[in-house]
Amino acid sequence: MDKQQMLKLLIEKGYSAYIENHILMVRYFDQKSPLEEVKKILKENGYNASFGVQRSKSIAAYQPEEDEVAKAV
Repeated sequence: MDKQQMLKLLIEKGYSAYIENHILMVRYFDQKSPLEEVKKILKENGYNASFGVQRSKSIAAYQPEEDEVAKAV
């Protein structure tokens, strides 16, 4: 799966996913990191490129670029 397909899949699975500087990113807002879950999804779908998981203090601070979201949908 390519980056755009993985972005779409992660969004469909309920993750706050986006692409930043050509890196697939997942942002989370609670105390538990989804790192292991995301790694498993990526591995199962054959995604071998770079990715990141980042904690955000508030959902209000999360503003993905509109064009990145539009590409995923």
